[in-house]
Amino acid sequence: MSKRVYLGMDLGSTVCEAVARDEAGKIIGSLKFPPGERELRRAAAHFKGEVQVLLEEGELAHWAAGCIRGLVQEVIVCDPKRNAWIFKDSRKDDRVDAGKLAEILRLGQYRAVYQSEDEDLASFKKLVTWYEELNEKQKRLKVQIKARLRREGVIEKSPTAPFTAEGRRGCLARVENRYSREAIAGMYELLDGILEAREKARRSMFAFGGRYPVVRMLREVPGVGGILACRFVAYVQDPHRFRSKRQLWRYARLGITDRRSDGKPLGRRRLDRSGVGPLKDLSRKAFDAARRCKEENLFQRTYRASLTRTEDPVHARLNTQRKILSVLLSMWRNGTEYEDENQGLKDGREAARN
Repeated sequence: MSKRVYLGMDLGSTVCEAVARDEAGKIIGSLKFPPGERELRRAAAHFKGEVQVLLEEGELAHWAAGCIRGLVQEVIVCDPKRNAWIFKDSRKDDRVDAGKLAEILRLGQYRAVYQSEDEDLASFKKLVTWYEELNEKQKRLKVQIKARLRREGVIEKSPTAPFTAEGRRGCLARVENRYSREAIAGMYELLDGILEAREKARRSMFAFGGRYPVVRMLREVPGVGGILACRFVAYVQDPHRFRSKRQLWRYARLGITDRRSDGKPLGRRRLDRSGVGPLKDLSRKAFDAARRCKEENLFQRTYRASLTRTEDPVHARLNTQRKILSVLLSMWRNGTEYEDENQGLKDGREAARN
């Protein structure tokens, strides 16, 4: 019978460390190597037996897991925020950290991070996140341009006026200082490049997303549309990874903390900050868009019912955001089209049970 080996890997941009422990927790070997596919595969194959590997989530984790998957029994990527023994320790050393990862793996004291083995879906997520990054860049640059214009005494009442073709020319013409005008003109040119790249990324995202029937299905949900449907599929990856809708809520930073000791609550209840911010963001955008719809829909009714029950607009909005995510997850799991009437009946049955 082959022995079980617990291998912790600390990945760095210049140096990687690997430490192996046996079933008793004794260190049976260690390796130091530069990052690279060949070096990673060699390190994984160095230890014989039923080898399990634990990596911390980071920039190199997905790539490294793909390099060594198949060479070992199992590769697990864990949440580094849960490893207080490592990140809160005053003694910081790569080899020590790798040894601690091996021990955490042996004891099962880690929180696994989902890693899709579907390379197409992983690529789709990269494309979606690139679009999101460009979108954030153009927002920040617009804020910077307006700040620069205000320094020169150029203030527009409309927030979009400085970014129309006519408004841009007018704003630049009102900047008296030549060098300030050249700097702001350069920022406008940079903005044009970002907007062009964002539009290209958007088209690529839609073209890639068109491969998945679920994207076409989810975009018909009130308030969702094409961009939010792509974002939901990219971040969720697999609807069956969540045992319940509450797990999805917590993953989307919409779960409620419930910390207790000796039967008494510790602090006030609040939203759990752990999870994926973009999912919370897309649920808020879908909520705002659904409320603006002229035709009445499920989410408008959910908001009104929750507002009547809680008498709190924020709680009613958060409940509706949770409902939006639940509907999207259910549609994807069951492969069913959105029907406002049927979803409303289901919502009524759930409310009656609660």
